[in-house]
Amino acid sequence: MSCVRKRRGAWTLDFRDQTGTRRVIQTQWSADCDRLKAEKLLVQYLAQIDDGKFEAKSEQRNFEQLIEAYLAQLDVRKPTRSEYLAIINTHIKPCFGNMKLRAITPQVVEQFRGWVQDKGRAVRTVNKILTLLSAMLKYAEGHRWIAANPCRHVKKLKQSLAQRRLALDGSVLTVAECQLLYAAAGSQRERVLFRMAVETGMRQGELLGLRWHDVDWVSGRVFIRQTVRKGEDSQPKTAAALRAIGLSPAMLKELKVWKLACPKAEPTAAVQDLVFPNSVGGFEDVHNLVRRGFYPALRRAGLRRVRFHDLRHTCASLLLAGGVGIKHVQAQLGHASAQVTLDVYSHLMPDAGSPGADAMHALFGGYKVVAEPSVTSIEAGLTHASECAPVPSSTGSVVVTELVPQERIELPTHALRMRCSTS
Repeated sequence: MSCVRKRRGAWTLDFRDQTGTRRVIQTQWSADCDRLKAEKLLVQYLAQIDDGKFEAKSEQRNFEQLIEAYLAQLDVRKPTRSEYLAIINTHIKPCFGNMKLRAITPQVVEQFRGWVQDKGRAVRTVNKILTLLSAMLKYAEGHRWIAANPCRHVKKLKQSLAQRRLALDGSVLTVAECQLLYAAAGSQRERVLFRMAVETGMRQGELLGLRWHDVDWVSGRVFIRQTVRKGEDSQPKTAAALRAIGLSPAMLKELKVWKLACPKAEPTAAVQDLVFPNSVGGFEDVHNLVRRGFYPALRRAGLRRVRFHDLRHTCASLLLAGGVGIKHVQAQLGHASAQVTLDVYSHLMPDAGSPGADAMHALFGGYKVVAEPSVTSIEAGLTHASECAPVPSSTGSVVVTELVPQERIELPTHALRMRCSTS
C-alpha cells in the first residue's frame, strides 16, 4: 500500500515498484509543510510504475554507461567508428560526463547546442554532433532507460541554401584557373592528380585509393571500388559511390605517361599498385598532400586558397556549364540521389531559356486552337482569318487548306468546331 508519511522531520514516500520491490524514498520537503508536493511526486512514481518505466535514482544509468553500451552495439565501418569516437570524446562526453540520463532534458540539449556553437564550430558540424547525440539517446529510449528522447524536440541549426551556394561560388575554379593550377604543380604526380580531381570529380580518398587495375584503358573509364580513410582501405560510404567515370583522351594520355614514372611499392608492402602513391609506393598522407602540394601550387599560380574538395565542386560546375544533364552529373559525382545534386548545384546550371514555349510554337506553328460547341449539330472545320476556308468533301469530312502550300488536312465531321485564328 503506497503512502506518504513523516520520517525524521521530512516527508517519505513508501510504495512498491512494478517488480514488487519495496521503495522508501525520503524527500527534502519538511514535514511541517509541503505534503502536497510529496503526494504529487508519489502520483508521478505510481504512473511510471503502471507504465513499467519506474527506475530508482540509484539504479538509473548515467551517460558513461550509455556511451559504453552504444559503442558496443554499433555496427559501422571502422573509419566511421573512429569519427564517432572523436565526436564523443571531443564534444559530447566533456559536457554530459556522468550525468544521469533521466536528467537530460530538451533544455539541457539546447544549452549543449549553444555551447558547441560558441566554440566556433560550423553549422554542419554542430548538426552532425546533434545527430549522433540523438542516436545515442534514441538507443537509451529503446531500452527504456529514459522515457523519451529529449533531442526529438530540439531543432538543428539552419543554414540557408543561399549561404551554402554563396560559399560554393567563391570556391569554384574557372577553366583558366584550373590550367594555372596544373602548370604550377610541383611534380608530375601532383599535376595528374589535380587534373584527375577536376575532370572526374572524385573525392580525395577515392583518388588516393585508386589502383592501376581500376583503370580500363580500352573503354577509357576508371572504376571507383574503394577509398582511403586515415591511411587505411575502406569501402565507399554508399552504393552510389561505386561507379564508373569516363576519362577524356587527354586525361588517358596523361595517365599513361605517369604510369611509367609512378613509384612502385616494395614486394613486401601491404599496399600495391596505387595510382597516386607516396615516394615509397604507399598511401599518401592527406595532410601532406594538401600542405606540401596543393596549397603551394595555389600560391605559385596566384590563386585564392580553396580546399582540395573544391576541385570536386569545380568539376560539377564545369559539367553543368557544358550542358551535361543533372542525372549524369549525379552519377559521376556518386551522390545518393539527384536531389542532393540539385540542392547544391542547380544555381550553376545554364539558363535554358523557354523550352516549353519553343516546343509549343514548333507543334502548333503559331496558331492557337479554341473550342466552340455548336447548338444544333456538331460540325468540324478550321477557319483562318484570311485564307483558310472549309471545303465540303464527298467522304463526309471537311477539308481545310492550310497556309502551307499543297498541304491538306481532313477532319471528321463529328469533331468539335475548332476555330483557328492567327496568334
